[in-house]
Amino acid sequence: MSKITTGRFLAYLVLVILGFTVGYSSRNTKINAPAQKEKIVSQKLPECFLGRCPEYFSMDVDGDDLSESLVIIPTAMTQGAGKLWVIDEGKVVFESDERMGIGVKQSPEEVEAGNGFTLLYAEGINSNDLTEVKYVYKDGQFKPEEN
Repeated sequence: MSKITTGRFLAYLVLVILGFTVGYSSRNTKINAPAQKEKIVSQKLPECFLGRCPEYFSMDVDGDDLSESLVIIPTAMTQGAGKLWVIDEGKVVFESDERMGIGVKQSPEEVEAGNGFTLLYAEGINSNDLTEVKYVYKDGQFKPEEN
C-alpha cells in the first residue's frame, strides 16, 4: 500500500472507532433516555350509573369567552340524584354537593355576561319544587351569588 492509501485508511479507521466510542458512551445519557411522561392525577371519569348517564353542557361560565364543560353526574338511581362538575381546560374547577333532582341552566343575563350559572335541585323527596342557587365566577372561584 502506498503512504496516501495507508493514511486515508488510518484516518477512516480512526473516525469509525471514534464514532463507535462516542455512540457507545452517549447511549446512557438523558438525550437517548425515554421521555418521562407527565404524572397525571387520575380522577374517576363520569359514566353511566344504574341506567342514568351523565349529561354534558357547554357554557362560558367564567367570563373568558371560551366554553367550559358542565357535567351532571348521576350518583344514585332514584330521585335524580347527582352532582355537577365544571371542567375547564381538562381540570375539574368546581364540584357541587350531591343533590336530588339536580340540573343546571344559564339565564339570559348569565349568557350575555358569560359569567355564572344556576344550579337547580330538589330539597325534598319526590318534590317538583326546585331550589335555584346562582353561582358567579369571582376571584378564581365559583361562589354562590349573594342576594
